[in-house]
Amino acid sequence: MFGICLILPLAVTGLHAETTKEGKDSNVTAAADSCALDPINTLIREGKIPAAYALSKTLYARCHDRPHRRLYAKLAFWSKDLSTAYRLIDAFDPNEKLYRQIYAARIIRDLKHGGRPAIPPFLEKDYDVLSARIDAEIRRGNFSHAYRLSRRLYKLYHTKEALEYQANLLLWMKRYPESLKRFRQLGDREKVKELQKIILEERLARTDRKITEAWKRSDKERARKIFEHLDSGAKKLYRRRYRDNACRVESTRMLGIGFDHVSYSDHRYRDHTDYLEFTLPIQRFTVYGKVEKTDRYGLHDTRLSLEIYPPGVGEYWGYFSLSVTPDADFYSHYSAGVNLYRDFGSEEIGVGYLYSHYDLQDSHLAHLEYTHFFSDYLSLKGAYYYEFSSHSYALQAEASYSTPCHLEIKATYVYSSSNELLTDSRILRERGHNLQLELEYPLTRHLSVGGRLLWQQSLQSTRYTTRGLSLFFRSYW
Repeated sequence: MFGICLILPLAVTGLHAETTKEGKDSNVTAAADSCALDPINTLIREGKIPAAYALSKTLYARCHDRPHRRLYAKLAFWSKDLSTAYRLIDAFDPNEKLYRQIYAARIIRDLKHGGRPAIPPFLEKDYDVLSARIDAEIRRGNFSHAYRLSRRLYKLYHTKEALEYQANLLLWMKRYPESLKRFRQLGDREKVKELQKIILEERLARTDRKITEAWKRSDKERARKIFEHLDSGAKKLYRRRYRDNACRVESTRMLGIGFDHVSYSDHRYRDHTDYLEFTLPIQRFTVYGKVEKTDRYGLHDTRLSLEIYPPGVGEYWGYFSLSVTPDADFYSHYSAGVNLYRDFGSEEIGVGYLYSHYDLQDSHLAHLEYTHFFSDYLSLKGAYYYEFSSHSYALQAEASYSTPCHLEIKATYVYSSSNELLTDSRILRERGHNLQLELEYPLTRHLSVGGRLLWQQSLQSTRYTTRGLSLFFRSYW
């Protein structure tokens, strides 16, 4: 009897446990068979969102009331099934947070996929929507619109992300000073250094464009002043980046001294000339001047010559030449000339005329020349000179390598038919073959040294050879 009593409680206990387990499973089954929401809420509390979403979907297929619709939409949103959530969005009031979240998520998704969804007024200030709109405009390359949105985002929320948007967008739009300001606010030292370099390079590029434009207008003083506005560090970098223009603007003025010495193979006499030369910009004109004292035949002449370069007009440029020799013994008493050139890019054509007055006769010398430029520095020139009084001519060929930084190598050959004095230039004065080599070499940025070698074979009845040597120093500033 007692044994039976002991067994019965055990049997009942086991039966209860089995019934409880079956009850839990049957609750879910029962929920599926009814419209009860409690099983779904139980799964949510247990963190079983996928199971809750699946059960909600099953229930909603049968129970189309508002509570099921709301719960189904919420679980769809949590499960990132935005299409379903958005389809059921009318289960919520527009003032509800979840309504705005679902709507915003749908807009953000459309923006990420290249869409252009309409933005309702209640989401115009939403942080995530604004961020997504900025990203979408960036992908489209519409940086200006993205920047306006980023300013609005920063004004509303003052976040680091919004400031980063502004900094990067300003950088991409090449508004470097404003971008630098934002990166300084962010404390990004690397970007600050990078932008400082970019800003300096941009400043130098603008400076170079201004200098080039001023130089083309023959406004050398303006070009020099533009350069002088740079600080010492910027000038140093400009010289490295834009070497030729830097040399030009730092060489608008020149002062030089030198001598020419010529001897003859028959020892008849020697020529010796000491000279002072200068270049000076005056307004938009450039003046080159030379004062030379020459000893020849035991006589002495002192000559002043000027070349005046007015501003060029389009592809045309030229200069006027003047010279005066008081009480001249062998130079002309005075001379005046004009030269005009037309630039065709890699080619140039020039014409010129020079009138010279001597004691016994006047000289009228005209010339035509053609130059081909192989590069910015290397050129080859051919020229024809004709003197009307004596009907003499000369043919000239000249190869030149010349840089704005005072490195010049020049070789000139002339054949002259003249047996008489043509000009004040030795190389055209006598019939024969003439060869001249010239070199100028920069010692520093502001100082150069140079010289010339002259060889002349006379073809007159009394044949002789002339040899010449020149040396000069020039200072530029």
